[in-house]
Amino acid sequence: MSALANDLRRYVTEHGNVTGRIAAGTVTFTVVADRRRADEALALWRSLTADRRLLTGDLRDAPTKGVVRWRIELTATDAAAATTLFEDLLTDGGRHRPLSDVVSVKVGTGRDTRPGLSVGTDFDGARPTEALAAYQAVAARYAVAAATLMPDRAAIVVAKQADLARARELAEKAAPTLGTALKVTTTGAP
Repeated sequence: MSALANDLRRYVTEHGNVTGRIAAGTVTFTVVADRRRADEALALWRSLTADRRLLTGDLRDAPTKGVVRWRIELTATDAAAATTLFEDLLTDGGRHRPLSDVVSVKVGTGRDTRPGLSVGTDFDGARPTEALAAYQAVAARYAVAAATLMPDRAAIVVAKQADLARARELAEKAAPTLGTALKVTTTGAP
């Protein structure tokens, strides 16, 4: 794979307006002209394709004013894997080495996976710290059916048998600044 990525990187360098993409295994990634950034993407591709928690992945360049920035989207096997992969991609010391200049990261579960989870940064790279804290507080006590977690909002759906008022209280305590952007509902609720 290294030789293929290197050949494609040279081609992209020589033909300025060309985008190089490699789909191999479960991960597709963009090959950029900058050698350091191309090597980073290849290294992340290697570690992601070896991770059994990952179903699919896409490492796409999102150039801004001539600077290569990355948009990462992954699908994980389950909610626990999604949160772990998300954290690994944003912090050193995890299983996966983060890329430089990441504009956004989104990790979710497969469409038919229950509980369903989607967690992501915004397009400035802000992390959903409070939304994750709210989700973890609720999930530690109640079965969560689905959740969408972003820096500026969180939607958590708990199982019908959960104490909805208590679940809301736990989430609000963990994410006090989200205010009305924090929604905790139950399955079947509008």
